[in-house]
Order: sequence, then C-alpha cells, then structure tokens
Amino acid sequence: MSQTQVERLFIKDRTSLVCGSFRLTTNLSTSGAVITSNWEAADDASSGTVGSAITQSSGIFTFPSTGVYNIMFGVTAYDDADSRYVGAQIEGTSNNSDYDALSLKYDSFNVISPYSWCQISSHALFDCTDTSTHKVRFYVNAVQTTLFYGSSTQNGTSVIFEKLGDT
Repeated sequence: MSQTQVERLFIKDRTSLVCGSFRLTTNLSTSGAVITSNWEAADDASSGTVGSAITQSSGIFTFPSTGVYNIMFGVTAYDDADSRYVGAQIEGTSNNSDYDALSLKYDSFNVISPYSWCQISSHALFDCTDTSTHKVRFYVNAVQTTLFYGSSTQNGTSVIFEKLGDT
C-alpha cells in the first residue's frame, strides 16, 4: 500500500476512532470491590480524547460504538500494614447482567518499610458487538483493607479505552 493510500484510509476511518481515559478521583479503602463511584473523564488541559466519548454510570462503562477495544486498567495502591498482594481485574458482560473476568493481574508490596506502594497494569481486548448489552467494569482487591489511590488531577487508578477497529 502506498503512503497516499494509507493516508486516505486513515482520513476515511478517522470518524470511527475512539480513545479516552477515566480516573478514580478519591482514594478507595477496601479489601475488594467493584469501583462504582468517583470516576471522572480525565479533564486536564493536556489530556486527550478522540471521537465519541465512552460513558460511565455507577462504575459501568458503555461504549459509543461497536468494535474491538483495547482496555488498559492501571491501579496504584498504598499499604501501611502487611497486605502482601493487590489485584486489578477488568470484568465484561455481553448481556448487561453477568460479568466475567477479562483480565486479572496481581502484584505484591515491597515490605522493606512499613509504608509501601504498588502499581498494577491489567489489559484486555473487548469485542463490543452491541452497545446496549456489552459493557465493562473494574474490580480491585487485596488480602486486607488497602488504599487504592485516587486523584482529580492525575491518573493514579485509571483506565484507558482505545478502539482498535470494527468488530
């Protein structure tokens, strides 16, 4: 394919591109929960979005169009005890009711000091064939109550959605 053909394809396809991010705005202290509140679309002057917006209500994320999406869930956790591990899970549904784990990642705290930070990245591809029934949500857990970092000015615990193409 020539460069001109690639440029035309990109320009033609550009209207179907979707990319955006959300972040947890306040700290969440839990040993395990679906994150149902305190999500916001990243809104700093330098945060970028492309195309129609992903929407969210009570922690359930809805896609603006069908397609295959790359979902990247990043978790930052803090512990001042001995939690040992932290988990980050992306869950999806195709019937707007029953959720399955699409991706589950764990990491452990560095227990050198009594105060430890941990970062986890969980990734999944999600095939949204119906925007009214295909949705995702995000679950965090730990062996005991742990603080999952949130901020309204930076991405501590956050998610990025990127549409890769049509389904």
